[in-house]
Amino acid sequence: MELVVTTDSKSVAARHVGSSPTAGTKEDRIMIYYILIESWAVYVKEGEFFKYQGGLEKEWGKHWVPVQADSIEHARSIGINRRDTKIV
Repeated sequence: MELVVTTDSKSVAARHVGSSPTAGTKEDRIMIYYILIESWAVYVKEGEFFKYQGGLEKEWGKHWVPVQADSIEHARSIGINRRDTKIV
């Protein structure tokens, strides 16, 4: 499948040639993200990037929690909900 990126003055979009924008289910888009919940913010990193940075082995990564989400925004909302309900 070829990735095509289109731009114009009104929008920027990317799509896979031959696939519809709604192709796949929500479950198909689930990824692992790592979140760090603080009282003032929720930080999010994509799972592969977190591992690449050494988050699984280094001291700074010990307080990051893995979550399954369909986008980085979804992962952040999971963290916010956990923070607000004290499920850390």
